[in-house]
Amino acid sequence: MNIHFEQVLMSNEIAQRMMKWYNDPEIASFIHPNFKEEDPHVFTIEDVLKQLEPHAQITHLFIMDEDEVIGEISITKDFHWLMRKTPDSAWISILIGEKSYWGKGIAKMAMRYLEDECRRLGYKRIELGVFDHNLKAQQLYERMGYTPFIINEHITYSGGVWHNDIRMEKDL
Repeated sequence: MNIHFEQVLMSNEIAQRMMKWYNDPEIASFIHPNFKEEDPHVFTIEDVLKQLEPHAQITHLFIMDEDEVIGEISITKDFHWLMRKTPDSAWISILIGEKSYWGKGIAKMAMRYLEDECRRLGYKRIELGVFDHNLKAQQLYERMGYTPFIINEHITYSGGVWHNDIRMEKDL
């Protein structure tokens, strides 16, 4: 494996791959909140492209193995869902979409990269949200020094159950 993080020009092939991730029930329940007691939104190519449009507040990178896109990461400034709105806080997100890469330490590599990039950009604090049924991600974040500070109850509906959003933070 040659894992690295980079900006890549969006292509139809990448958008198709991401649409597959976003609509995979095993992945979708961890990444996008579903605010209604019904099946989650089905993402289209247009949804993916709109979500990844360049934005001054968002640094968006792909997780790559050689030249293959296997996931995505982002850093958002002034994210509207921040629970502690301070000028030096960054919101981060991570998705490893290719399941064959799960359990290989890539999430930890991505988190280290995100922390280093946040420091480089001048952030002093990172905030993230993790749904309560995503136990592996919670464990990773805790091992990396993130602490929970608030629980938003009944934030996403998945598998016939409402799940909470656990907010975690780390000072850099």
